Amino acid sequence: MKLNIYRRKDGRFEGRLAVGKKADGKILYKYVYAYSYEECSMRLKMLQDQTVNGTISPAATATFQNISYQWLSSVKVYTKESTCALYAYVLRKYLMPAFGKNKLYMIDEAAIKTFINKLLTQKSHNEEKPLSVTSVRNIMTILKMIFTFAERKYFILNPTKNIRIIKNTLRKKFLSDENWQLICQAIRYEENDTTTAIAIAGYMGLRIGEICALQKKDVDLDNNILTVQKTVQRISNPVNGKKTRLIIGEPKTSTSRRFIPIPDILVERIAHICQKRETDDFLFGIDGKVLDPRTLQYRFKKFLQKNDIPVINFHQLRHKFAGRCVEKNVDIKVLSEILGHSNVNITLNYYVHPTMSFKRKQLNMAMTEL
Repeated sequence: MKLNIYRRKDGRFEGRLAVGKKADGKILYKYVYAYSYEECSMRLKMLQDQTVNGTISPAATATFQNISYQWLSSVKVYTKESTCALYAYVLRKYLMPAFGKNKLYMIDEAAIKTFINKLLTQKSHNEEKPLSVTSVRNIMTILKMIFTFAERKYFILNPTKNIRIIKNTLRKKFLSDENWQLICQAIRYEENDTTTAIAIAGYMGLRIGEICALQKKDVDLDNNILTVQKTVQRISNPVNGKKTRLIIGEPKTSTSRRFIPIPDILVERIAHICQKRETDDFLFGIDGKVLDPRTLQYRFKKFLQKNDIPVINFHQLRHKFAGRCVEKNVDIKVLSEILGHSNVNITLNYYVHPTMSFKRKQLNMAMTEL
């Protein structure tokens, strides 16, 4: 039996396998197609095994759905519950509708690029607008992990290897110095649980889930130290008729478990809240129940609207804290540990965004020294 592969005018590779003869004596062929020679060769060999040798390779029958669930089961052993919930959500909402029933070896680079383009440019039935570049990059990260798993298990070519998603070049909106000052003024004149939570984010850099998970026993007022050892997250939960559920778990990374000195400006406010709580009570909880991060985000929005401050995401307070620390020449290693980062590069690349006034100040200082 002869194997032939050649490139067509449309750019695809065509593989042709001679499997016998027709009644008129002409050769009978079966065909496979792919956008790379290697992919075409692999498909042709599968066809040969099935047609000539009578054997069917597991890779020839495996569907994307099958391998995806195998992959998800394998990562659950060493992956946080919240991360697995995210993986399951992306599979259910984006990847299964696009590839679920497809044979794994039939999904090629062209199909994946078409899928990416659709996510970036078209609204789906349950999306108000096309997905952001960041969201698509996250989906692609999961897709790459699935195909890497399949590559090891079935020895198929990985169609995601050469696919790159462009970085988002849009300038992100950050909390301005002026609006930060307005927030600080409002916090000083209004002391309650919500404003104290806002202050902890803005003056200590805690994440919203970490703030919601704080308990009285995490506060050491003798030494003015706050212990961060848990976080609250709302994760996907497509069972029992409930779409999501709250979990209290480990922080984002191992280095997120940390001890943070309480700045003098917050000691009295935090102590005031502790006076109203028992040892195991959540600092910002209600009736013994943990505070939902969505509730804190909603309260923050109302706080901003009440004080005529443009609405931003709560996480921007953490960004602002990091930026201000850099502008005040706080040691970058110290800042990285306060934020709970595994290395200083994360701090510099993702959380430090110098303002124009700071850039001007730095440049003028450099020029006066010439």
